[in-house]
Amino acid sequence: MDKKESAIIVRGVKRHYKVGTELVKALRGVDVRIPRGEFLFIVGPSGSGKSTLMHIIGALDTPTQGTVSLDDQPLSEMDDWQLSMIRRNRVGFIFQTFNLIPSLNCIENVMLPLITEKQIKDEELEARAINLLNLVGLGHRLYHTPMELSGGERQRVAIARALINNPDIVLADEPTGNLDSTTGDEIFRLMRRINKEKGTTFVIVTHDVEYIQPGDTVYHIKDGIITETYTQKGENNMRGKKHASEVNL
Repeated sequence: MDKKESAIIVRGVKRHYKVGTELVKALRGVDVRIPRGEFLFIVGPSGSGKSTLMHIIGALDTPTQGTVSLDDQPLSEMDDWQLSMIRRNRVGFIFQTFNLIPSLNCIENVMLPLITEKQIKDEELEARAINLLNLVGLGHRLYHTPMELSGGERQRVAIARALINNPDIVLADEPTGNLDSTTGDEIFRLMRRINKEKGTTFVIVTHDVEYIQPGDTVYHIKDGIITETYTQKGENNMRGKKHASEVNL
């Protein structure tokens, strides 16, 4: 695959930080390629470094060593304002805990990331939020607050919010972690439909492999290292598997 087809390329990324006097090596040299339009999984147990990797990919954190490039532009060469523009205009985030504002209704929560954007008129932003809430099946819940919604509905609001800036890539950190299996299935069907219809790249960070389908790219991470990567084939997660050292990044 040509490098230009990749939205994000991570090379040799390490992330170390101190907890008291202890040096924690959360990432120990990670290589990841995320092509445009991909539905990609980063899978690993708790403490494996997968959330740290997501934060670095989304420009929420910076690596101790290594590079992250978005469309061939290294994030390390950008200043704080440029990185904030990347987060606002190019990336959407979905979190396990939804992160909705309790006092705001669905429309207001979805509008929130762009509420200070002066170039977008209030009525235009509201119309965009309503369209997205209709897209995720919540057109009948526009004026409800999070406390009036089920867990699945809250996550749908969070997905709509992640799409408000028309992002190139959506990063989802354990998006079904607080949901029952039936609701989790519904959320994944929704994300896959958006991926297919809008061409939005999805990166799913999770410890659960049950939602992986044929054609998905999967990176397994453990102890801060990518231990294997593969494209899922058929129904067997083991088919098509390669060790990380065999992947040409």
